[in-house]
Amino acid sequence: QNLVQPTASSTTFFLNLMGYEASWHNTVGDVLGVQTILGVSGGRYPITVNLAWPCAGVQSLAIYTVAILLFIRGAGFSLKRRILYFAIGAVGTFFVNVLRIVSIIWMGLNYGREALNMFHLYYGELYFVAWIIIYPLIIIYGRSALTKLFKLVLRAATRLYKEILTLIQRIKPSFAGHEKQKL
Repeated sequence: QNLVQPTASSTTFFLNLMGYEASWHNTVGDVLGVQTILGVSGGRYPITVNLAWPCAGVQSLAIYTVAILLFIRGAGFSLKRRILYFAIGAVGTFFVNVLRIVSIIWMGLNYGREALNMFHLYYGELYFVAWIIIYPLIIIYGRSALTKLFKLVLRAATRLYKEILTLIQRIKPSFAGHEKQKL
C-alpha cells in the first residue's frame, strides 16, 4: 500500500500537466481499509477511479526485480554497475506504471468508462512487457548505440561545416569584386 500514494501523486501531476484537473485523496473503506481515490475532469467524461495496490505496480516491480537480477547476474557487470542498473530500472518501472495509469485514465476521459476498462484489462500490461524487454536492450546496446549516434552527428556536423566553407568561398570572390567596385 506504501507505493499507492506516490503513484497517485505522480499520476495526478502528469494529468494536471496535460491540462486535466486531477486530484487524489485517501478514504477508509469497510473491508479494504484505506482506499486511494483519483478524480479527474477536463475530458469528455469525468472519471473517478480507485487506485488499489495492484494498480501501483507492485507485481510489475516484483517481476522486474526477478528478471533484472537474473539478467545482471549473468552479464558480468561490476557490483557498482549492477546496483546502478537495478536502481535506474526500478525507477523506470515505477514511471512506466504511472504512464500506464495516465493512459488508462486518458482513455476514460476521452472515450468513456468502457474504453477505460478495455484498456485497463487488455492493453495496459503491454507497457510493462515492452519495458521489461527494452530496458535490458538499452543496457546491452546503449553504449554502442550512443557511440554510433555521436559518430553520425560528428560526420553530419563535419559535412555541414565543409558545405558552409565551400559556400563562403564561392561568395567571397563575388563579394570582394563588389567591394572593389564601390571604391
